[in-house]
Amino acid sequence: MKSKKLLIITLIVGVAIYIGYLTTPKNKSVVPSSTPPASDISALPLEVSKSDKNGWTKIVVPPLAKTTYPVFSISFPSAWTLDNGNNESFTIKKGTSVIGMDRPAVGGGVCLFSDTDLTKLDEYWKGYPIQKTYKEIVVKHGLLRRYKLESPDTNDKNIHYQVCELYTGDKVFEVPLDGGIIGVTTSPQITQSDLNEIDSILATYQYEK
Repeated sequence: MKSKKLLIITLIVGVAIYIGYLTTPKNKSVVPSSTPPASDISALPLEVSKSDKNGWTKIVVPPLAKTTYPVFSISFPSAWTLDNGNNESFTIKKGTSVIGMDRPAVGGGVCLFSDTDLTKLDEYWKGYPIQKTYKEIVVKHGLLRRYKLESPDTNDKNIHYQVCELYTGDKVFEVPLDGGIIGVTTSPQITQSDLNEIDSILATYQYEK
């Protein structure tokens, strides 16, 4: 699946990603991509149906034309609502908690954790922050890890989380996921129970044939 990554752009890790919330680190350059900009891509509607889980809704996100983003699905409980969206970007919400997906014309980067084998990485990535605190989530095609980001905006009181993916057979967590960038935003008053529910939603993430 990782062979389907978009080419050329370096997406910066340690970055808050939620729809419209993207910050690049200092002293790192971003190279223009050969992938068409979003305005040149015809977006398709999401396929909404009942999930295998009782009372949950499943959305299937079609592949994005002129890119290598594949089809994937994710499910959520009835207390969550799907905002108007398409296979280019969408959000699901419950109160002040938001899970957002975006498919920008960027390529891949790595997520560094305390158990990452740095000897397998290019020198470029070795100066990035190493995350010691994270939540690991088992998904059908591998593992996800959600970790807290530091917002560069001092007026932003929300909490932002990055989601990274280790596809089965790979040796390092990457961002975006093969399906796109997934980020989580919550209020500072988020409870552990609420976070557990968010993780249960992320655990339904899977690629469809």
